[in-house]
Amino acid sequence: MTKEQFLKNLQADNNDNHRLLLWKALESTKGNVVEFGSGWGSTEYLRGYCESNQRTFETYDNGEDWAKIHNSTHVTDWDKIDVRGSVILLDHAPGERRGDDMALMMDRFEIIVVHDSEPIGAGNYGYEKHWAKFKYRADVRTEGAWATAVSNTIDITEWDGETALGNGSKEFKISK
Repeated sequence: MTKEQFLKNLQADNNDNHRLLLWKALESTKGNVVEFGSGWGSTEYLRGYCESNQRTFETYDNGEDWAKIHNSTHVTDWDKIDVRGSVILLDHAPGERRGDDMALMMDRFEIIVVHDSEPIGAGNYGYEKHWAKFKYRADVRTEGAWATAVSNTIDITEWDGETALGNGSKEFKISK
């Protein structure tokens, strides 16, 4: 899958802003990829990238309908999921788990990408109490939801300034 295919149809409503960070994370790593919380803005792109690059992809969702739609593993207890790899996307419900799950995954993944990391959302999702545990951070800051990548092993601050155009010529930009 090419960069153009992966970043195709970025939506101006901020539901896809994490995809630019995911592209950079995938290109910066070699191992398996995991997604907590399937959706139209991530699952098909991650699956396609992993298939074309011979990488393992696992997707999990606690919504039974979403799991069926996206061919994800249906989860009834997030605490029973034990995963490791190179890249993980955290965009799952309930959202209040995301911050603690980000901290839990910090030694299991090279790069963690989280959605809804804007200051108000970050407080609601519990990210704020965990940001300082990570050596590197990069954000896509938009007018609505933000997305953030964190790592303790890969200097993702080097992604600063990377951009992608969304529908309506809206620009998505990584900042450190």
